[in-house]
Amino acid sequence: MRDQCVDQPKMEAQLLLGYVLNLSRSQILAEMFGPLSTEDLDRFHSVIDRRSKGEPLAYIRGFKEFYSHNFYVNSSVLIPRPETELLVEQAVLRSKPGDLIGDICTGSGCVALSIALARSDLQLIASDISLSALKVAEINRRSYTLESQVKLLQADGCEALQPQSLSILVSNPPYIETSHINTLQREIRLFEPGIALDGGDDGMRFYRKLADDGRRCLKTGGTIILEAGFGQSDAILKLLSDSGFIKLHCMRDLSGIERVVIGELGD
Repeated sequence: MRDQCVDQPKMEAQLLLGYVLNLSRSQILAEMFGPLSTEDLDRFHSVIDRRSKGEPLAYIRGFKEFYSHNFYVNSSVLIPRPETELLVEQAVLRSKPGDLIGDICTGSGCVALSIALARSDLQLIASDISLSALKVAEINRRSYTLESQVKLLQADGCEALQPQSLSILVSNPPYIETSHINTLQREIRLFEPGIALDGGDDGMRFYRKLADDGRRCLKTGGTIILEAGFGQSDAILKLLSDSGFIKLHCMRDLSGIERVVIGELGD
């Protein structure tokens, strides 16, 4: 895998061997297994070959850890990233008991479900235009028994939500400029769903829709929390300001990038 530009080939090989043998990485490191059977060896070679061709580790193993929980993923959904945990942290921090939160472009459901797992006193609606993504979110919702707390909707943005119904709107929308898609890392470009990446010619298409959706669906004083791509925060701040949002500010991720934009809907 080293020859195929996999960043940490030894560690990933250990994780894949653990996947094949149903063992943790620590058990692999402690060599808590005997000689591999022919079947296990064939499976191991198969997953190594898939990873060498660029298929993301999370898709091969079928899960990704996010906000201290494992979520099922496949190629219908974007793989959860650590920086997106900021959305969860801010929604949990800013919500009050009984609030209704909308997670738009939910994908695997990791954001909405993580909020629900952290706060049983909240209700959530998670929407996505992709039915195949919602099937993944449904698997994750069932695995954590959150059917009564998180409602899943197939919808384009907030179109199915009632006006002024949300206390918080949170979203990690597609935000890569169309012309930049082909410059992304191989494992992103070839394997992650384009519908979850492509933000239009300027990367702002979905932010414009979310600003309109927020005006319609948020209560006065409600909070909008959006993930931003590199270098996009100023444009998003201006868009939200022009759309009637106040108390606008950004939060940086661990890399120092202005990753999350937050505002409140004015009168």
